[in-house]
Amino acid sequence: MALTNNLCAYEDCFEHYEQARNSVKGIRVLHATKAAASMFRMRLNHARVLERNEAKKLYPPDDPRWGKSENDHLRVMLKPAAEDDGKFWVYIEPWSIGHEHLGVEEIE
Repeated sequence: MALTNNLCAYEDCFEHYEQARNSVKGIRVLHATKAAASMFRMRLNHARVLERNEAKKLYPPDDPRWGKSENDHLRVMLKPAAEDDGKFWVYIEPWSIGHEHLGVEEIE
């Protein structure tokens, strides 16, 4: 299924991104099926692509905002609901959550 390239069609996605940006650990949105959750994840990711494309129109290439979305620091993931009843969560959270490093070492 093709997604529209009209930014107005993704208002719900941008509202969820804003909620996630204003939260320390992000948010999650429950869906009745994996297919519904997958479609929502696809819309969220496409909304970011459209934001990046819009930023290329608004800013010159030497501007740090050129080709970027303010939501690029967020990741979108699917996880089954704890009830294991076919429902799925769509998580929108900062990339830093769950990625704590144990150490960094230069390779020789």
